[in-house]
Amino acid sequence: MDEATNVSDKQPEKQLLKLLKTNLPTSNFIIISHTDIANYLDKCYQLNLSR
Repeated sequence: MDEATNVSDKQPEKQLLKLLKTNLPTSNFIIISHTDIANYLDKCYQLNLSR
């Protein structure tokens, strides 16, 4: 999901993530985001390319 909630407010973003987790519990998602969504996820990995 490439910034799937980029234009959403916080509440729709939270609802979407909860909906995905509830309806697709065995699925894995790759989410690219500039907002702090880590507290909605079971695992979160951060990619840092700075040198």
